[in-house]
Amino acid sequence: MVDTTERSRLETVISDSFAPWARQVGLSGKLAVALALAALASGIATYTAWTGSAPQTPNPRVVLFLLIIDLVLVLSLGALIARHLVRLWVARRAGSAGSRLHMRFVAMFSLVAVTPAIIVALFSAVFFHLGVQSWFSERVRTVVGGSLAVAEAYVAEHRHTIRADIL
Repeated sequence: MVDTTERSRLETVISDSFAPWARQVGLSGKLAVALALAALASGIATYTAWTGSAPQTPNPRVVLFLLIIDLVLVLSLGALIARHLVRLWVARRAGSAGSRLHMRFVAMFSLVAVTPAIIVALFSAVFFHLGVQSWFSERVRTVVGGSLAVAEAYVAEHRHTIRADIL
């Protein structure tokens, strides 16, 4: 087990070496762009898998997996945006120059980043609704009613045959 002094020393070493490096290479911005591109690609893949545009038939497990990936990517983007907004809010409270303009840029980026996720959510809700509607359409009801009538006739015929064999 690691005691608390070793843990705090390890955290200090990591934060003292990682944070400056991350700032130097612009890791936050690159991560945001990578997450946005990944969310876009994942949204397209989910749409393709959901609608059956792919050559193979849509597999529910694959669609569920892609929806989970979409959720994780959207939550990650949301966390990055929230982190950035908190930093901007702190800078604004401190009276930093340009924080208002920066806040507007972040707000616009947030709107642009969240819009595809909202669109994907709306389309998935519509497709889900259409899928459920097709399950309970009049044609399906007619087919199920007809198969029920055939099954009942089959059971009645076999019941009559078995009674005749017994007597």
